[in-house]
Amino acid sequence: MQQAAGTGRSWKTILTVAILLLLVGGLGAALRFGSIGPSAGQSVPRVQQAQTSMAQRSTYDGPTPTLDCAAGLAWRVVGSPDLGEAAIPGAEAGGGLPGVGGDEEERGGSVLADVSALAPDDVWAVGSSHREGVVEPLAEHWDGKAWQLVYSQAVESRGSQLNSVAAVSPDYVWAVGAYLLLDRQTVPLVQRWDGGEWRLVAPAPVSATVGIFNSVDALSEDDAWAVGYYADERGVYRTLAQHWDGNEWRTVPTPSIGQRLNTLTSVAMRSATDVWAVGYRIAEKNQYLPLTMHWNGKEWSLLEAPAPAKVANYLYDVTVAGPTDVWAAGYQYDGSGPVTPLLLRWDGTEWNKMGGPQIDTDYAVLNSISATSGDDVWITGIYRLPNRSNKSLVSHWNGHDWSPLSSPGNGATTNNLKSITALSPTSAWAVGYHDLAGRASSTLVAQYGDPCEGR
Repeated sequence: MQQAAGTGRSWKTILTVAILLLLVGGLGAALRFGSIGPSAGQSVPRVQQAQTSMAQRSTYDGPTPTLDCAAGLAWRVVGSPDLGEAAIPGAEAGGGLPGVGGDEEERGGSVLADVSALAPDDVWAVGSSHREGVVEPLAEHWDGKAWQLVYSQAVESRGSQLNSVAAVSPDYVWAVGAYLLLDRQTVPLVQRWDGGEWRLVAPAPVSATVGIFNSVDALSEDDAWAVGYYADERGVYRTLAQHWDGNEWRTVPTPSIGQRLNTLTSVAMRSATDVWAVGYRIAEKNQYLPLTMHWNGKEWSLLEAPAPAKVANYLYDVTVAGPTDVWAAGYQYDGSGPVTPLLLRWDGTEWNKMGGPQIDTDYAVLNSISATSGDDVWITGIYRLPNRSNKSLVSHWNGHDWSPLSSPGNGATTNNLKSITALSPTSAWAVGYHDLAGRASSTLVAQYGDPCEGR
């Protein structure tokens, strides 16, 4: 998660709509913000006092995907749980927190924001559902046969959501996001799966009135990063990064050079001394510029990145393909003309703008990118057709060329894949949402592979 009508990720700021519009302006670009300021611990006691979920609902009996063995390797939509209810007239879209904007197509309902895979039969997806006037976290697990709801801990809030998930092992998984307090303060939400249930974990204390985690990645049980943004005492949005050392989350200083807005949208780890984070910032003349930084084991440093568009250059996701091979994806916009994908690649010395797959449209956004190597890179997002409907976008880089565009979906007005994770060139998962115009959104899950392999 966010842009103009029909775009990729949902808005993640927890400002009122009026402040949000003032900050972002007419483009309505997505702010996938994240959390946390460094002092007094309002959030810790509240997290510790959090109650378990509302009424326990029965486990969803999801449909089993149809196996078309003749098709071989292909993208297939897989049935997934959906807790969302019909949209409330006038309510914000996307099942997000109260007061948070979103894509026009996301009218309440359920949205999956991120996916993480350990193995073909061990996959996690998280997001949010809008039910009974409450926005609550949504967590689902794939066991090789079906997706099942896995009820997460809920906080005392009218709005809470999960934005990102990172699996270390079958009994150690992180999920992060944010929740809204009764006094309208927004604080980070952190949960950990221990193999039997989700448990709340307190992040570093929060002093800001606005803070969200957008992304989490982990290498081991004592090495994880979560990134996003927080608002300082002057109302300037600053980047945030927190590190988990096996015992606690700790805020680590990060650069913030934007005039009014700095946000980190994604983090990716290759090792304890090689961590990447991307996002965007506001520069002079309200230009949105890419924000990229690197952790070397001691400090976060800014790296200059190309900004080809005059108005908007957004990075939403980052993936590490090798020691000197890092990819980042998002979109660019010049203020008039088409909205086009933005794809950058780090070669060990500098960021370079890359060409992407051919997309015959005036509107295309890359939401996510995932790589297992330099010749196995997947991208996903959304693009718009001439009839104004929106299709999911998936393509694969084999080291030389991009594969023809795929569009997994359920035939709805909008099919949007917000996150992708690759296990290999022949195995990948993507998640998001689909909906019909004016109706509540539903979860969308797509799998790439051969479902009949080994049968």
